[in-house]
Amino acid sequence: MNKHKPLIIVEGEKDVITMMDNGINAVSSSAGATSIPKYIPPQFYEFKSIIILLDNDDWGDKGNDKLYNELKSKVKGQRILQAYYDKSLPKGFDCSDKNGIQEAKKSIDKALQLPSQIGAFKIMTDNYMTTTTPPQAEWIINTLLPKDQTSALAGTTGSRKSYMAMQMAMSVANGEKDCMGFPIDNTGLKVLYVDTEIGEAEGVRRFQRIKSKMNWKGNNNWMMITKGGSTVDIWDTVREIMNWHRAELIVIDSLYNSTKIDDFSKGGNVAKVTDELYKLKDEFDCTTLSVCLFNIGGNGVGLDLDRMSGASQLKNNLEFVMCMTKTNVESLNIAQVGKVRAFYHDTSVLGFEFKDYEFKSKGVINNAKELLLSENKKAKWMDVLEDLPDEFHTTQWLNVFNSKYQSLDERTGTRWLSEAKKTVFVEEMKGRGMYRKGLALIESESIEAE
Repeated sequence: MNKHKPLIIVEGEKDVITMMDNGINAVSSSAGATSIPKYIPPQFYEFKSIIILLDNDDWGDKGNDKLYNELKSKVKGQRILQAYYDKSLPKGFDCSDKNGIQEAKKSIDKALQLPSQIGAFKIMTDNYMTTTTPPQAEWIINTLLPKDQTSALAGTTGSRKSYMAMQMAMSVANGEKDCMGFPIDNTGLKVLYVDTEIGEAEGVRRFQRIKSKMNWKGNNNWMMITKGGSTVDIWDTVREIMNWHRAELIVIDSLYNSTKIDDFSKGGNVAKVTDELYKLKDEFDCTTLSVCLFNIGGNGVGLDLDRMSGASQLKNNLEFVMCMTKTNVESLNIAQVGKVRAFYHDTSVLGFEFKDYEFKSKGVINNAKELLLSENKKAKWMDVLEDLPDEFHTTQWLNVFNSKYQSLDERTGTRWLSEAKKTVFVEEMKGRGMYRKGLALIESESIEAE
């Protein structure tokens, strides 16, 4: 046989003779469609492609699948392909029937064509990528929530991220023109809010508080499901609910309670959850927004994507993440886009005031670091700074520190200066060891009064 041509496995000896008489390499086994010989001839390894083309019936289809799996596990280095006759042909049709060779050639040619997908991977040639027009990337809420992506709102405990997620979702469902001052580009969408934490009573309270700030239309775009304290996998339930309420935006609050998996520090566990998010997105052509947590501690670091709880698999797999944290001003939260794939990454730090159960935008925050410092630490720095000239040397700082905090060692004073110079309170000058006083303490009342 010509080893440069594919080898076709057919169902019977008659089919082999028909194919060979027409210049097509062919072999068959002798014990029926679903029987596989234990011995695979070494000549099989000389063909670049092996194509299975059995009769057009149920036994042929079963044998095709069985033989394909067997050859894939044993024959390495060759293309193992499956070919089928057109299902419009008579049951039991094969290459020895009338027009059989023509139909067999069609099936073989089709099997040899480059597939559009293998497993989870979409195959894109240069021609495909040149001639294809991808859909325009869109926002649901401009800057805050992209359309058709797996997104997350991640933040510190107590940052009211659940309130913000619900306000965003209700604004979209109600057909609002904007949310917290940001335009809603895709409004009036059906929303499914999946609560895994707060339960029915608190869920209703929050809904009614947010609803009271809107002219609620009651357009049946909103649905919320909630559960008790038990931990369950939510995915089958969400799919079942989608049969009644085909949501275009699914909010999951929170992601960590959406599954029985309890160790989010392992990438394999996280991948199982993010896989479910992508399945929902692809199956229902929807957007997902998951509420996530920051790890405990590190408040001074601020809006760092690496603070999000979960293995690196979580931040790597999500397509959009908005990071959020509380500040030392009780009513003020700050947020920043930590990751985005489809849009320009605006790194502006945004301020959001939470008052009377409603978030409102306070604009861009220029000096976020001062809002993340504890009041106690700022007060201690200012206690030293107030007895220093506008420009001072490290030695002067340490002298004042030692006189005021005699119970603390000098290393603590050096650390305080090192921390302060990273903020707006102290500016390091070019002269060695020289510093200049920066901004004074910002009282919370001045921010709240704006």
